[in-house]
Amino acid sequence: MLNHLRRRAEEKRAEVLEKLEELIRKGEEKGMTRLVGRTFEVELEAGNRNVKAEAVIRGVKSWIEENEKEPRKSKLHIEIEAEISARDTAEKTPVTWRMTYFRRSKDNAVIGYTTIHADAPGGRDEHAKK
Repeated sequence: MLNHLRRRAEEKRAEVLEKLEELIRKGEEKGMTRLVGRTFEVELEAGNRNVKAEAVIRGVKSWIEENEKEPRKSKLHIEIEAEISARDTAEKTPVTWRMTYFRRSKDNAVIGYTTIHADAPGGRDEHAKK
C-alpha cells in the first residue's frame, strides 16, 4: 500500500512525495505501520451496555480497486482480522472488518463504509454490533 502511495505521489510532484514520506515516518515512529500483533482497547455495545474489550490484530490486507477510465472513482479497501475478548472473560471471538474508501466527486470528500452481512452469525444486527 505504501509503495502504491509513493508511486502516485511521484507522479504528482516532489513536494507531495516529501509530505507522504513525512507522514510515513511519523506513522513508523508511532508503530502504526506494523499493526499485526498489536492490541487495542475497544468499546463494544452488548445489549444495553457498553463493554470494554481488547482487540488483537491478526492480519491486515489492503488493496486499491483502480478505475482506469475515471481514476477519481478508484477505491481503497482495507481488511482487518482480529480477535476480540471482553475483559471479564478469556473467550476470544474472531472478527473481520472490511472498510472501503473513495472520493465523492462533487466535493472531493473522502467517504468510507463497511458492509454488514445478514448471513453473519446472529444476523445483521449482531454483525453490526461487532
